[in-house]
Amino acid sequence: MKQIFTKIFVSLFLFMPFSDAIGAAYTAGTSGNFSSTTTWVGGVVPPSNVGANDIIISSGVTVTLDVNLVLSSSFSLLQLQGNGRLASTSSHYIVLMGGNVTGNAASTIEVDSITFGNATYLFDGSITANKITLAGVNLPGNINIKAEKSLYFTSGITSFQAGATIALGTGTPPPTIVMDGGSFNIAGGVNFNLTTPYNLRYEQPSGIIGSGPELSGTGLGEIEIAIGAGNFVMLDNDLTVKNLLKLTSGSLALNNGTFKLIMAGNSSFDPGGTGSIQGSNNAEIVITSSATNLGMVRFAGSSPEVKNLEMKAANNNAELKLGSSLMISGQLNLQSGRLNMQDKTLSIAPGLGSITGGSANSYIITEANGQLKQDIVANSTVNFPVGYASAYAPVAITDQKGSHMAGVMVNVQQGVKEQGAAGNNMAATKPLVDATWTTSLSGGGPAVSYSLEASWSAGMEVNSFDRNRSFVSQYTGGKWQNADGGAAGTAGSMYTSKKDSIKAAGTFAVLDATTLGIDNIVTEHRIAVYPNPAKDILHLVVDDAATVALYNAIGQPVGSANLIQGDNTINIDYLPAGVYFIQLSGEQVNGSGRFVKE
Repeated sequence: MKQIFTKIFVSLFLFMPFSDAIGAAYTAGTSGNFSSTTTWVGGVVPPSNVGANDIIISSGVTVTLDVNLVLSSSFSLLQLQGNGRLASTSSHYIVLMGGNVTGNAASTIEVDSITFGNATYLFDGSITANKITLAGVNLPGNINIKAEKSLYFTSGITSFQAGATIALGTGTPPPTIVMDGGSFNIAGGVNFNLTTPYNLRYEQPSGIIGSGPELSGTGLGEIEIAIGAGNFVMLDNDLTVKNLLKLTSGSLALNNGTFKLIMAGNSSFDPGGTGSIQGSNNAEIVITSSATNLGMVRFAGSSPEVKNLEMKAANNNAELKLGSSLMISGQLNLQSGRLNMQDKTLSIAPGLGSITGGSANSYIITEANGQLKQDIVANSTVNFPVGYASAYAPVAITDQKGSHMAGVMVNVQQGVKEQGAAGNNMAATKPLVDATWTTSLSGGGPAVSYSLEASWSAGMEVNSFDRNRSFVSQYTGGKWQNADGGAAGTAGSMYTSKKDSIKAAGTFAVLDATTLGIDNIVTEHRIAVYPNPAKDILHLVVDDAATVALYNAIGQPVGSANLIQGDNTINIDYLPAGVYFIQLSGEQVNGSGRFVKE
């Protein structure tokens, strides 16, 4: 009985219908919508999930997709005969996960989007879609593909055979090639047109970039890293960026420094997004871009680091902002263009890093409370090539105690405040160099003694500043220190002044002998001069009787008056416009000042 049952079961199994292997054939004989009964011979609409069925579009017939079409079975067939055409309305798509797709050179598919999966392609016609997705497929030699808006490579390696044509749309914005886990090979004789403008986006975490053919097109525009927070892609070759580099999310890892990030052409960093550069103690970045606005770049990690950073921008006024602090463990080469630290710190690694170059053509902007941090070896001098947006204002700091000064930070900002870090800006009315330098000491250790030599250009001198009576003033004890001053030094086109024996961190400015005259009088004797500038009448308020003498800018006396206690008025209507000096003398008053006659 067992043997008979087995024979009967096998016989029944052999004659059972296979729904996946045997299906119906649906032929479109009239142009119309896919879901319309009038489109199909016999009036039966085929399933949109084709399964083991055949869909045949006759020559001269256009079938318009008003549904989404999926070839899901290895027995599915989509066949376009002659000049048969498959089109779509709005956002309908085709997914080719299995089966066979056939058509001759006159056949066309024009849909919103199409995914090329594990089907067999014997299609020699043209396929156009807003979005085309290629998932590791092998496409025939005579196929013509055009992606109007986006071309995705999602898995595996897609191969194009000789004779195939792949094109991108020419609309605005340019189409995007998206690398999302896949790649592609181009055989000889394949026409992959990458000369028209296109953008490139990487979406697959833990990928590698740098050597793919997607980077070699002359039409390449933006490169975007959009791999999600906490993920990264690594270089497998030098990455040369010629347009915008968008770090939308995740990190571009410069791994072990074998390969460089080169910002060339008219490239810049997009300041938007949350992405970053993941550096290392061997990583290198080279800036040769011709853009004026180089954008902003962020670096990943709690202690971001690169070995070498070369500023060789084609434009001396080019500016690159840093959105995070950074350490240079090799060389910072300042040749052209500026690094704007915003409120971050640029550190030069002790004993390893160095700065070369530094000039009015290339320096570090610190005016938004940024810092340049360097160590100073005992008895040595270290230059800090800093400035603000419109002026180069470097300082040189020299150890004078014979001890290592660790973690010396320098900031320079435009303007000189009356109370050092607060109050009115004296640069608006008083003779001085329009800059304030601040030093900070982060390394602790023994007491310090150092000199600070400030440098400035003639354009930074305001309100008839006299560089022959200049000096470096420190704000200490609640006021700016005063001095008689002396002739400024020179260093090329820059002027210099030096202060020795500084014992602590501080705030410094370059003044002349007349800058603080009236301030000292006001502080010690409660005397005021107003308005300043003055037009017709000058007021002098004194708390004791005194004599005032007025002098012009070359020291010639131009007037005098006796003052009584209180508010005195002096007629200055007769004086030509210019800068004048005041000399006050009396039993309780002795000082000098200046005012401007309009």
